[in-house]
Amino acid sequence: MPVIKVNGLNINYEVVGEDGPWATLITGGRRGYAEFIPLAQKIAAKGFRVLMHDRRNTGSSDTSFEGTDVEEVTWADDLYELLKQLNALPAFIGGASSGARTAILFGLRYPEVTSGLLLFRVTGGKFAAERLPENYYNQFIRMAKEGGMEAVCEDPQYAERIVANPMTGDLLKNMDPADFIKTMTHWHDLFVAGKDLPVFGVTESELNSMNMPE
Repeated sequence: MPVIKVNGLNINYEVVGEDGPWATLITGGRRGYAEFIPLAQKIAAKGFRVLMHDRRNTGSSDTSFEGTDVEEVTWADDLYELLKQLNALPAFIGGASSGARTAILFGLRYPEVTSGLLLFRVTGGKFAAERLPENYYNQFIRMAKEGGMEAVCEDPQYAERIVANPMTGDLLKNMDPADFIKTMTHWHDLFVAGKDLPVFGVTESELNSMNMPE
């Protein structure tokens, strides 16, 4: 699959469809884009070009522990730059779970190039706030504290990414566990700060301010 440099990182992507309006599909969690290929093919058959990509820190794209915002903000900014480089704006922005949150933030940050939103499995509320931080951050913080970066690299999620992109393995193996823990803790704290919002990282007034089709 093609790779393009976005904000200093190699981002793996795929476009399904030859012509028509642009749309994107963003997976949830930290999964790569492959699960959306069948859906992308169905959308493309209706006359669209569908962009899928591995966000930074997912799939075979590069890994980075930089940035001060919640991850979904960084992912939204990366997606904008990717679409811009592909001359694929405006676009319909779609995603599930963390991908849906990324799509909403994209719409808030770049409304002038957002044709509409395709949202499913939108996450927010107390139940998700109790469950998702463990999956995204807490378990890896414990691994780094107890077994250093070697333990993190051996975890199935990271091991899969290392196989897909050996540079991820080099980065993790040479990283100070304290720096890894600091970044993960920062992302965790930003995430749980939005536990009382209707959607993590997005206030009700921000949701009500959106006027593109949904």
